[in-house]
Amino acid sequence: MPHHGAFNAGHPKLRVNTHRHLARIAHCLVFFAALAWSSGALSLSRAEARAASDALALRQHEVAQQLASATVGRRLWFAGFAMNSTSTAFQGDLELVSKVLAGLGGPVLRYEHSNPPRRRVLRYPLATPGALAETLRRIAPQTRAGDVVVVLISSHGNSQVISVNVAQKEVAPLTASELAKALEPLGDTPTVVLLSACYSGSFIPELARDTRIILTAAAADRPSYGCQVESRNTFFIEELFGPDFDSSLSLWQLAAQGHARIARHEHELKLEPSDPQISIGSKVRALAERPLKAWFQP
Repeated sequence: MPHHGAFNAGHPKLRVNTHRHLARIAHCLVFFAALAWSSGALSLSRAEARAASDALALRQHEVAQQLASATVGRRLWFAGFAMNSTSTAFQGDLELVSKVLAGLGGPVLRYEHSNPPRRRVLRYPLATPGALAETLRRIAPQTRAGDVVVVLISSHGNSQVISVNVAQKEVAPLTASELAKALEPLGDTPTVVLLSACYSGSFIPELARDTRIILTAAAADRPSYGCQVESRNTFFIEELFGPDFDSSLSLWQLAAQGHARIARHEHELKLEPSDPQISIGSKVRALAERPLKAWFQP
């Protein structure tokens, strides 16, 4: 059974057939998407946004497939989703975690989705619950023994829901049960789930299983911080993967030290403690205790 609770420093612890003509028009679609998204005088229609997003997603998938077929040994799969366009922090979280994982020294196959703030370039496919489910379905059959999947979701949140906001418009949220269902295709592949959102600890009961490590920015009944309109990163992701990141630490040690820094930051600002949580499945305890820089080693 998974072990979960607040961080405690004293704990011991793509090869598929694709329509090549879509790939060839991807660059054009991306260019016009960037122009439309970044100009105050222009806006993307729903159909245009979907086409641009699909083209970007296709290009990501093809790159991941090429890298997967060219690598041997252990690989890291990253599915990052910045699901809210009301703050720069969420896309900042996506980019920071992606950068850190890429620096660990092994092959990282990246699927990155973001709902950027208004007038920002549409650089990533849009981040929706449907896109998340489709991404994990694409990753699942490509994984092999020794691989690890890292799933990041950064947004606003409430109890058992994560906000999804596209172009400053709130749409149907991602629920805990929907996320649990989206993760199902990964089966027994070791999976690390990072949830940076208020009340994200409420997702743990639905998501916990023996092959998952779950880290949340807050307890089930607590807010988290750092998501103002122009913030660089949320407190949670900044303190885990920011300037103090040390790849010689295990995920457990990284989380414990990050929690301590978050607590100090919140105390200085006289904020209610967010009380980040962690759940470690019984089959991935060794992974949680292994230095991150050693994740790619046999």
